[in-house]
Amino acid sequence: MPPGLYGVVGESHLFHAPSIVVTNGVTYALSGYRLETWDEEERTWTNACTTASSLYRHAPDGTPVRLTWLWSTTGGIQRYQASDYVQTGLKVQFDGINNVGFDASHAESPEKWRELVSDGEITASFLMNTNTLGAGAWTAMGYAFDGGDYALTDSSLPALGLEFTVQCVLDCTPSSQSDIRYPNYISYTAGDYGMFTSYGGTMVTWKSDALSGSKWGDGDIPPAERATFSSWQGKYLTGIMTATQVGLLQGVTTNDVQFEDRTIFVKAASTKWVLGGAISYSDAGTACRCCRATFQCARLYDRVLSNDELAFNREIDEVRFRGAMPPENGIIVATNTEGLEGNEPAGKYRLYGSYTFSAPRKLVLAGTAMRPKGCTVETWDANEGAWVSAEWHGGRSCELQADGTALRRLTWTWVPSGMRITIR
Repeated sequence: MPPGLYGVVGESHLFHAPSIVVTNGVTYALSGYRLETWDEEERTWTNACTTASSLYRHAPDGTPVRLTWLWSTTGGIQRYQASDYVQTGLKVQFDGINNVGFDASHAESPEKWRELVSDGEITASFLMNTNTLGAGAWTAMGYAFDGGDYALTDSSLPALGLEFTVQCVLDCTPSSQSDIRYPNYISYTAGDYGMFTSYGGTMVTWKSDALSGSKWGDGDIPPAERATFSSWQGKYLTGIMTATQVGLLQGVTTNDVQFEDRTIFVKAASTKWVLGGAISYSDAGTACRCCRATFQCARLYDRVLSNDELAFNREIDEVRFRGAMPPENGIIVATNTEGLEGNEPAGKYRLYGSYTFSAPRKLVLAGTAMRPKGCTVETWDANEGAWVSAEWHGGRSCELQADGTALRRLTWTWVPSGMRITIR
């Protein structure tokens, strides 16, 4: 959220910041936040407390607080979390991994999909169509629609202007599905905006009916209001509306993308977003306009993202949903003992500048006190297909430099501390 004065409505609100931000070519790493309270008698901010976290949940008690995010350009790590995407202009975010909130683990079968930017003020419900096709189900990465249901936001979305960006991360095989249709559309009072696949599944059109009461049929929409490509791979869709043009892409950036001129200029008032597709039937009685695809992430911005921002988001998507490794200076943090981790949780990171990884002095596992003996740092040899050049670092900390190495692995080694903890 941008700097400013905010009032929290309800019991609490979760404030969050990405771990890495790139602005004007400069990379800033988040080290945490400083929280202060307002002293009315002294007329100043007091009780400053610094916390190493990207999340702060505020429960109002009548006392004003000041939240200051702390950034550094000297170095840091990017963990590839749902909060790491480009934040400026982000209005709506549904995430298949963090499907019930930033600060909650993945839920196996929630009834509603929790939107992240509003911290749950917006949710999406799964509704069945009247047909014989099956209901979808949650996976570890998102919601897998099977043609019989769709997700509809329960409350209105934030209003949009003339310019906006829609990004969807999906997993499907379009060419093998003759009935896939309607990946998603945003219904606004001033006109609907939607991404539609062909019945064969490989052609996608990004278009708008633009005016209330008009029809979706191609004959009712000026060709200039549509952007189309015919070789969709079933992974990514980004629709862009500028003030004068409309574009659709599945690649990383807008390079080589053909934009079409817009001829209708109507601002979109707020209403609903549909993920999946409502069933309908052709004149021959054949089910169509259903959706068989796993939605992993859906994001809506109230502005046009730059190519650098599009590439930044794609890198995060590739690591989180496709199993990719960071493109450079990647670090895999691991442990030799399940249940024991360093201060940086096990996972994939990208290193910027220099950063010191560390571990707690002591942890308790099954009643036994454990201490970090040190860590091993290995380098991935792509030619050999193996981890090589193991280096031992004793103690509770290990400083690493971003040196252009493709991928390294840091593994903490835990040993008993010699103490037995008895829990009564």
